[in-house]
Amino acid sequence: MNEQVRNDCCENNCGGWGTWNNGCGCQNASNSCCNACGNTFGLGGGSWNWIWWIIIFVVFLLLISGMGDALATYFEARACAMSDASNCVGGKSTLAAMALAELCYDTLLTDGVNAMLAVEAGVCTKAVENVIEANTYLSGIGFESGGLAGAHAIHNGLTAIEETHAMYHGEKVAFGTLVQLILENADEDELIEVVNFCIEVGLPVTLAELGIKEVKEEEIMEVAKLACADGDTLGNMPFAVTPEDVYAAILGADALGRYSLGE
Repeated sequence: MNEQVRNDCCENNCGGWGTWNNGCGCQNASNSCCNACGNTFGLGGGSWNWIWWIIIFVVFLLLISGMGDALATYFEARACAMSDASNCVGGKSTLAAMALAELCYDTLLTDGVNAMLAVEAGVCTKAVENVIEANTYLSGIGFESGGLAGAHAIHNGLTAIEETHAMYHGEKVAFGTLVQLILENADEDELIEVVNFCIEVGLPVTLAELGIKEVKEEEIMEVAKLACADGDTLGNMPFAVTPEDVYAAILGADALGRYSLGE
């Protein structure tokens, strides 16, 4: 079946293909339109529409994870600016780097939820485009030119716990951002703003959401020690940080997350 015939089939029998509800718009997977579309892709039986679902699902996961990674950009750049730490290319933070990092954060707050909902619906809106720019350009330039600090060090530490290996990089960085803010004793309004954003877009705010169902003191301390390793980016914080500080901040972030979820 050629492309035009396939489109005509779906348009006439299913009300248009490419919609979210079932790949080509069919309400019934056994519909002849789906069979025809499936055969076009050499899959048969309408299974072509699962390709569409898989693509959307992957885009959705990567968008959310990207927001988790981008979320840390401003807070890590701010910490590096306060400590006069070197950025990721060996220089120092600039006004432009801080402006881009802050714009990254503002864009996530403004467009993050709408972007998530649009991708979930299988469409690309201006909000999606803005968040993609924040996740890639603003965060990329922001972290390279602004520097890394607590959030990414916590991510590195979390890799010590096997249960977190199934989580995306950005998911662990998002929780690391909460830990960094606890370490900084950040303003309550700022903390709640970050936690609520994470909850709205589905980023983890508790250890359980990271896959750690049973919190073991020795494992969390191992995370803290790894995060504080020589050469890692916790050294860019504007104050000295010990493994004991990180241990307490991890549990504090977890408690805040559970409280915010109503657990």
